[in-house]
Amino acid sequence: VAPAGSQDIAVTFSARNLQGGEYRNSITINNNDPLRNPKKLSVVLTVIGKPIIQVKPDSIVGFTTYVGVPRKDTLHVKNNGSELLVVTAVAASDTAIHKTNKTSFYVLPDGEEAVVVTTTRADTGSFRGQITLTSNDAKKPTTTIVLAGHAIHPPVLTVAPDSIVVTIDEGDTTTRTMTLGNTGLGELLWEIP
Repeated sequence: VAPAGSQDIAVTFSARNLQGGEYRNSITINNNDPLRNPKKLSVVLTVIGKPIIQVKPDSIVGFTTYVGVPRKDTLHVKNNGSELLVVTAVAASDTAIHKTNKTSFYVLPDGEEAVVVTTTRADTGSFRGQITLTSNDAKKPTTTIVLAGHAIHPPVLTVAPDSIVVTIDEGDTTTRTMTLGNTGLGELLWEIP
């Protein structure tokens, strides 16, 4: 810098990967001033915290459910921010098919809240819907989770007889027959482990 001159120097501050709070440091300016070398400049950065919503899974697709049988899935709502996350609404696009166990809730910083989504279909076929969460996350005030699957008729297992009672001598073997039936409209798959 020339005598009696000045030079502007840009100082950049970044809050990337920082949570809300106050951060103190200093800038050291090495120079050839015999009385002020080095020169230390105090720096204070105040980061304003915010909530950051993250929902996992971000979609629930490709599943099969049975007609008339509720299927439960869990959404994990996490707050990756440093301020309280306020979810003011949890809304299903079709409440005849999808219901949630919560309509609003809070998540502490670095906390997590589970939201159970129950899907019940009255008829067979493919379906698609969504759950929308409204929150105080300024960058993402609404978060939408797609729900898509296929409903089929369930099987209805019958077993005859109701129980089997056998008495045999030590070392002997015997065989009894049981009959598995299906009075439902869907295919019955079975195994005996």
